[in-house]
Amino acid sequence: ALALALSLSLSLSLSLSLALRSTRSARSPGQNADNSPMYPAAYAEANVISVAAIDSSNNLAGFSNYGATSVDIGAPGVSIFSTLKSGWGYLSGTSMATPHVAGAAALLKAADRSATWSEIKAALLDGATYTSSLNGKTTSDGRLNVARSLELLVGSVPPPPEPPAPEPPPVGELGAPRS
Repeated sequence: ALALALSLSLSLSLSLSLALRSTRSARSPGQNADNSPMYPAAYAEANVISVAAIDSSNNLAGFSNYGATSVDIGAPGVSIFSTLKSGWGYLSGTSMATPHVAGAAALLKAADRSATWSEIKAALLDGATYTSSLNGKTTSDGRLNVARSLELLVGSVPPPPEPPAPEPPPVGELGAPRS
């Protein structure tokens, strides 16, 4: 299941990442993609999900494109700790937001291998948490909520497994606990 999820995540991540790439600089202000469609993000395909970037306060990032009919959902995309050519650091962009959605889509597919991309996309968008900064700016009016999307697709989210029992204390000579 993990191999399937990783494979799905990589292929969907590529589709999603390509959908949001543009030639403008990350420092440019976001544009209304309803008025200026960007392809391939503007294609209405089951496996294309157009992702806006939001910050830690759930505000639409100033550089992120938006569109009430052309951008689907928001996800964290500002100051995301990530890999760099020289190690680790913080990056911002829709390229940081997109993997959150790709990973969620892979998780949903792993939870229900018979689900179609249309069903997965619907669960992601219908499961979004309403976010005022995305109202009228995305088709879902919200940000990614993986737990709710999973509930919509499979009916319930299983509780996390119980943690393992703690190891007993080491036993000293003659069976007495060491102090």
